[in-house]
Formats: sequence, C-alpha cells, structure tokens
Amino acid sequence: MQSASAARAPRVGSRAPNGKRGRIILPVAAMSANDAVVQLRGELRDLEARKEALELEIESAQSWLTSQGLDPAQLPLRLTDAEGFPLPNVDHHAARIHAQSMRTALNDHKRVVARLADVLGEYHDAMRNNKAPAEVPVTQHQPLPTVVSADERPTDIEVTEPGPPEAAPLIAFAVIDSVDEGSPAFTAGCRTGDRILQFGSVNLARHQSERDALGAVGELVHRSVERPIAVVIARDGFADPITIVVTPRRWDGRGLLGCHLQPFIPFDVAE
Repeated sequence: MQSASAARAPRVGSRAPNGKRGRIILPVAAMSANDAVVQLRGELRDLEARKEALELEIESAQSWLTSQGLDPAQLPLRLTDAEGFPLPNVDHHAARIHAQSMRTALNDHKRVVARLADVLGEYHDAMRNNKAPAEVPVTQHQPLPTVVSADERPTDIEVTEPGPPEAAPLIAFAVIDSVDEGSPAFTAGCRTGDRILQFGSVNLARHQSERDALGAVGELVHRSVERPIAVVIARDGFADPITIVVTPRRWDGRGLLGCHLQPFIPFDVAE
C-alpha cells in the first residue's frame, strides 16, 4: 500500500497546474551546475514557445477586431458611437468574445514574460557557476527571446534562445550618449554611457556593421510601440551584462524612447 506522500509524488508526464503535460521541474538549488543549465535552457524554450503561441492568439484577435473597424488597443471596447447608439455593421457579441480572448492572452503573456526574465537571470547565474563548461558548452550571455508587459496592450519582449557552442559572445554595437529624464528609456533604467550588446533580436553578429545594427534597432522600435523589448547592456562598474526591458511609447518628449544612440567604436580600433 502506498504511503500518503508517495501517492502525492508527481510522476513524469503528469499534468501540470495548467492542465498540460510537462516535465517535472526540480529546484535549481538542488542540482549540479550542469543540470541547472540544461533544465533552465529547456524552460526558456518552453516559455518562448508559450509566449509565441499567446502572441498568435493576440494577433488573431487584433486582426478580427481591426477588420470590424474597432480599435484593439482600446479595452474595454467602445461599441457605441458619439451619441451612445450601438455601432452598426458590427457583431457585438463576437467583438466581446474576441476582446475577452485578447485580454486573457495579454494577461497570460505578461506572466510568461515576467517568468522569462526571472529564468533568464537564473540561467546566466547557473552558467557562471558551471565548473564544467565543456559538458554543457554555452557562450556567456547569448541572446535570448523577447517579452511583453504594459497596460493591456499587445506586448512582445524579444528573447532569443541561447546560441550554439561556437557562437561568438555579444559585442557592443551602440552607446547611449543621452537619456531624457522621465522618458521610456529612463524609466526602464537606461543611463548615459550604457553600451548596447543586444536590442531585442538585434546584435552585431547578425549585421555587417554597427550602423546596420542601429538601423535595425530603429525599425524594431517603430514597429514595437507599447511592446516591451529586452535589452542587454554593458555598464561601467558592473562585471556582467545587465538585461532591462524598455517599452517604446509616445510621450511628451522626443522619439519613442527618449534616448539617443551612437555607433560604438572601441578606442583601440577607432581611426
């Protein structure tokens, strides 16, 4: 006869609290450094897959609402005209269902993004503590995927999976030479002198030059209004890279971020 504790013990493949099957997650502190890196890497992939699925749900709901002439960024939906009459030519019942679906997906997305940020920090801690890098070769601070959070609007924090063993470490391609107080960048924690190693999915390894990477950052910012972006920076006085989350948005000052970036050219290679 099983003991009470044995009866409650989780089984491999048993259902998680969310009703889906998944592997059992052990406390990272109870593992070896190698095991922790492997488990956290797997959790990052699972979270990124869940994040992408939620983003598809959000995009689908947004697309339907937009097709009805409604503003998906305006929750709760405005289904009446200026005089208080119901909007014509709109399926009000379906609109409410899509809005609720989007709201639920956005809230779930926020939780997944928050967990991604936590696991990303644990992952890099585990890599620093790993005393046998040859067994689990992972380049320090490889790019990880994006995430979201902010109001109840679609969010996309870009986080990329850890790269292959031969991938090069992240290299600074831009430097922040000014930050406006009270701006989205300032609120996120950006400071003058911070060097950008990765901005969402943009890093120097994926572009031919610092200026090309900066151009890609500009494009990403303009298509990510109200969508959080993970940014990896190097800061004087800190031995390790820092990951912050900045959300481009319209505010009282200049641009969508309120900071200015210049290509970063190390002094020893500058002409």
